[in-house]
Amino acid sequence: MDRIENAENNRRLQSAIFLSIIIYFVWVSFFSPPPVQPPPVTDSQPDLSAAVTAEPELSQGEPAQNIDIGSVQAKEVIQAHGEKWTTDSLDFSIFSDGGGIHNVNLRSYKELPTSASWWGWIIDGMSGSWTPYTQSESDLSILSDKGLMIEVGTGDSYRSFDYRIQQTDDGIKAIGQQSDLSIRKSYSKTDTPYVTNVTIELSNQGNQSVEDVWFGVADELDEDVGRFLEGMRPQFFTDGDIETYYDLDDLSEDPEFIPGDSSWFGLGSRYFLVAAIPDKPTLFKGSTAVSFKNERFGTVVHLKESLDAGETKQIGFQLYTGPKELGRLETLSEDLAYAVDFGIFGFFSRILLFLLKIFYAGFANWGVSILLLTLFVKLIFYPMTQKGYISSRKMQAEMKKVQPELDEIKKKYKDDFLLQQQEMQRIYQENNINPLSSVSSGCLPMLVQLPVWLALYNVMLYSVEIYDSSFLYLQDLTSMDPYGILPVLYGGLMLMSQKLTPMPANMDPAQQRIMKFMPVGFALFMFTFPSGLVLYFCCNALLTSFQQWVIRNQFAKQETEATTAVSPS
Repeated sequence: MDRIENAENNRRLQSAIFLSIIIYFVWVSFFSPPPVQPPPVTDSQPDLSAAVTAEPELSQGEPAQNIDIGSVQAKEVIQAHGEKWTTDSLDFSIFSDGGGIHNVNLRSYKELPTSASWWGWIIDGMSGSWTPYTQSESDLSILSDKGLMIEVGTGDSYRSFDYRIQQTDDGIKAIGQQSDLSIRKSYSKTDTPYVTNVTIELSNQGNQSVEDVWFGVADELDEDVGRFLEGMRPQFFTDGDIETYYDLDDLSEDPEFIPGDSSWFGLGSRYFLVAAIPDKPTLFKGSTAVSFKNERFGTVVHLKESLDAGETKQIGFQLYTGPKELGRLETLSEDLAYAVDFGIFGFFSRILLFLLKIFYAGFANWGVSILLLTLFVKLIFYPMTQKGYISSRKMQAEMKKVQPELDEIKKKYKDDFLLQQQEMQRIYQENNINPLSSVSSGCLPMLVQLPVWLALYNVMLYSVEIYDSSFLYLQDLTSMDPYGILPVLYGGLMLMSQKLTPMPANMDPAQQRIMKFMPVGFALFMFTFPSGLVLYFCCNALLTSFQQWVIRNQFAKQETEATTAVSPS
């Protein structure tokens, strides 16, 4: 009986639910009043209830919104808005999401042309027509619309907050609130190209101290930047040393804190830099490269001291967003010049860069300047290398005379290595031959020149002056040769140099085979190198081959004269 009553009750409940659903849809469809529309938003009364979405379209000269930039409550949601700013050298926006500079474009630089090699076109299936270079007319962007400088936060919550933005007579202000911490950013223009000043006022409006306040620069970054750092990567200079983070995965897993005074921090690529330079580096206890929220990466610096209850503190920064021009960076900060990666031989690189600029001033072409600089360096070391080549050539000639005797000793004492070496040493002493002098005479000039050549390599690779430069058929010396002419030429020049330099007679056959294949291996590497760098290698190889050819002819002439002198009349 109970089961029947329960079944009846269930049917009634189901009928009631079904009837209620029908009544609800009828009411919504025919009798529900229309939703109340909010009043229209005007410039004099902005709608502060809308959530921050995408950045609005802003035109230059657009009047500033009449926004009250007084106190901003911690829980207040601010309408998305921003201000554009243009100078002779760059233009950017300051946006309410984060209250910082983003979308930075350099007006004096264009995006590099895209190069495509013919072998890459073949590998990709020869789709479409092969175009070696695709030109771009867009201004170069070094900080995207997702990037931001300068962010402010506390603890390890590396995320941006909403600010109110307004253009004033002195510049642009951004007012924000994070819990009890009030933040006022005042941006102002300068007469120095690529430089913007910002003063950040922090005010603790709570009853407890605010710990671990940080300032950061961040952006969305490409996972792969190539061997030559084409894209941006977190960089900072702390405690007298520069740090660059190539692997972004390391930042997500275990950020590394570098203690010490923070001279500058930001993002850097091969040619360009986005950096914040504190007015007082001693205020900071160290720097960290971190993963920010929303899949962004960047660097932060941390204040040494906490902000006590009721305390207000002002901190100033110079914001540099521009090329890594050595002279320009040195005028802002000596430590900022370390952003140009000239390596341990930076002293020589600076001299060579100065010479390169002198040649450019005379010929107005960076390709010609590279050739002339390579020739100039070769001439400086010509006496030393000439002496080394001649000494090595003489020793090889002496070794050639006694080689039959050495072969006989090796054959006679093949089972007694110690006695074999003793007999060979006797032959050397009798003929005043020092086998090691052949190696040292050839290697010593190379060792002396090595720092200069490495410095020249870095100048070719990291000097922004060569950015967007052309030479002959090459439209961009900073990208690979899409035709592959220079790498093939370099391989041929190395083969010619190898032919002009005979291998030592006592060299192991396996080493000889390796030496023969080295030009091919080096040539293959050159297919991926920047064409300006391969141009420098080709010029150096050509001059080396010419010098070896001259020496070879001199010795051939001397041998002919000696043979003629001893031959019967």
